[in-house]
Amino acid sequence: MENITLVRAYNAALAGAMAAGGDPDVVQAAVDPYLTPGAVCRETPALPWGGTFTGGSRGIRDLCVAGTAALVAFAEAAGAPVTAAPDSYAADGDVVFRTTAMRFPATPAHEALDVPVIDRYVVADGRIDAIDVFFFDVPAMLDRLAPA
Repeated sequence: MENITLVRAYNAALAGAMAAGGDPDVVQAAVDPYLTPGAVCRETPALPWGGTFTGGSRGIRDLCVAGTAALVAFAEAAGAPVTAAPDSYAADGDVVFRTTAMRFPATPAHEALDVPVIDRYVVADGRIDAIDVFFFDVPAMLDRLAPA
């Protein structure tokens, strides 16, 4: 499987598991075939769900649990969920990039906000070995995620 196809399949599996309710065990099982056992995912520790998650699919499971809790709390307070823009992909050898955006809906205190996101995937031996996620406006995200 080509690296870009692998990363697309991983993201489709993750999105499907999250759309089906985001059960942590389902998420872990869905992404496991695409990740090395030692895969690491890094997101800025400034976010409520951020940090370094290790252990392959177990790390992604832990990241989704933390991220879902923060985003569900925001959606309940805002009355609307955070959504994702369509994504696009580019590859250079063993590195694949995915671009998308997170859309925070308007609230009484804030205008809607689109935050560009770039994910960098490193593939080794036909599986994803590292994921680095870069958000472009962390302070604005934190402002919206803060309890009212």
